Amino acid sequence: MEDYDMKVICTAAAQELFDILEDNRRSIYFLDVELKDEAWDGFSLGQELRRRDPHGTLIYITGYGDLAWKTFQYHLEAFDYIVKDKEQTGPFAARCLEAVHARLQDECRDPAEIFSLR
Repeated sequence: MEDYDMKVICTAAAQELFDILEDNRRSIYFLDVELKDEAWDGFSLGQELRRRDPHGTLIYITGYGDLAWKTFQYHLEAFDYIVKDKEQTGPFAARCLEAVHARLQDECRDPAEIFSLR
């Protein structure tokens, strides 16, 4: 993460995240499917984050590979769904962060550099 112009704002439970969210827009959220919260699971939290921050980036890192389809059921538009694996999670997360960074840079381009053809 040191290579990017990003910083970790918080690691928080759902309610703490909502309190902080008001001040920060266009965030990247790393979520798990199973949360230690009786009121929220990762999919319902993603749904609420999507409602509050429609342009935010949702990335799931979880041990539940068989539940990836639920991101479609909840209409989350998740950027990635990474299944935890001791050897592979780090490289997958790094490539995912690199792709998010590239997308954000593309969105910040000068509109004069973009043109349309008919």
